[in-house]
Amino acid sequence: MVGDWLTGVRERCDMQVVPGRLADSAHWSVADGRIRHRSGGFFSVVGVRVEPDPDRARSGVVSLIIDQPEVGLLGFVAHHGGDQVEILVQAKPEPGNVGLAQAAPTVQATRSNYLRLHGGRPTALLDAFAEPSGETVRVAQSEQGSRFLGKYNDNAVVFLDDRVDEPGEEFGWFPVDAVLDALVRDFAVNTDARSVLVTAGPSMLVRHRPPFVRADTGRFGELLAASYRAGRERPRSVVDAERRLADARHRFSFGAEPVAVDALEPWILDDRGLAEPTGELAIVHVAVTTTQREVPAWDQPLVTTPAEGDSVLLAQWQGDQLRFLFALTPEVGLRECVQVHPTVQRTPGPALEYAELVRRDAELAALGAEAEPVVSVRQSDEGGRFLDCVGRYTVSLLPEDVGVPDLDATIWLTLDQIEDLARRKGFFTNEARSALSLVLGLA
Repeated sequence: MVGDWLTGVRERCDMQVVPGRLADSAHWSVADGRIRHRSGGFFSVVGVRVEPDPDRARSGVVSLIIDQPEVGLLGFVAHHGGDQVEILVQAKPEPGNVGLAQAAPTVQATRSNYLRLHGGRPTALLDAFAEPSGETVRVAQSEQGSRFLGKYNDNAVVFLDDRVDEPGEEFGWFPVDAVLDALVRDFAVNTDARSVLVTAGPSMLVRHRPPFVRADTGRFGELLAASYRAGRERPRSVVDAERRLADARHRFSFGAEPVAVDALEPWILDDRGLAEPTGELAIVHVAVTTTQREVPAWDQPLVTTPAEGDSVLLAQWQGDQLRFLFALTPEVGLRECVQVHPTVQRTPGPALEYAELVRRDAELAALGAEAEPVVSVRQSDEGGRFLDCVGRYTVSLLPEDVGVPDLDATIWLTLDQIEDLARRKGFFTNEARSALSLVLGLA
């Protein structure tokens, strides 16, 4: 249902994205050691140097990072339909998305966008989130810690008493089952929508039936259904998870020092953008034209990585429930230094390396090789800031007889614990929420 609608929107999409030159831009330039917009809004690109404790770290890291301190709004408008929740979805074209248009929140806007620093059209349905009268969830969630410097967006779902008309042909009302099904389709749901839906969770979204009982989810769906029932009947404490995360934040704390982009050795700054000598990560400039956004034309820098990312979330039936294994890992852009990642996460480009975590990650990768993938999709990363950056997200099931040691800086979580912790600021990374969206897609 959502896929057919997206196909039609993409056929009508007139967005054109062509290579540009930073040197030719009238809006972007290198100033004060940053690639920045002349308005001072939107975002800037700066270098960052992190030197963790030399007694524990293999090496420090020097990289580029997006500095966008303003908090944006990512929000779905919903209402209680005839037999299930209905959600108002926007097919939002972004220059860096595979397929350009993907299913997005009803409102997906930076503060600069909805304050109209670009001089364009106002953001539709923004008022619904100003003083909501119905049921609401609203949580500040982090962006990718390897690419953004301490970036958070408000993730929100607001229930309206009455169904409003679609603001345009790029909007559509869909039953929640159709939206969840789209979560397990390649390049259908953008990163912001995945994050918001996981933050809301099955208890808010799936009310017309018990979650995880759809006939098309197979044996893994049966395990999820049994686990969800057990968790609702006997919710588990999250105290141990909180303690482990606090301990990891203490052990792997670090400071990040800004570095001017024109002094970011060995990176290469030229009139096209900024590139790492290995070719794993770069900033390129593009020019965009379209009639389907707030302004008809603009240019901007975008992060690009030719290699795909890879994130794997391992699950195992233990006792009476499925449990999911997460890694506690530092990233250069995380405000808290450490958040909760999928079991295995490989992100192209420079990364922090602590000796003990290198050993842990090797053991986690070995466990992943023993697991059977049960659902796997390829997704675009943030299409408004990244150009054609793709990640594969997989949930894999470990056999019950595979013993898993209590590895350093890891936690096992049940579905009820995940739903609780997903509504907490700064707990799960963006990549962890995308991995969890595959689980939610089976609800």
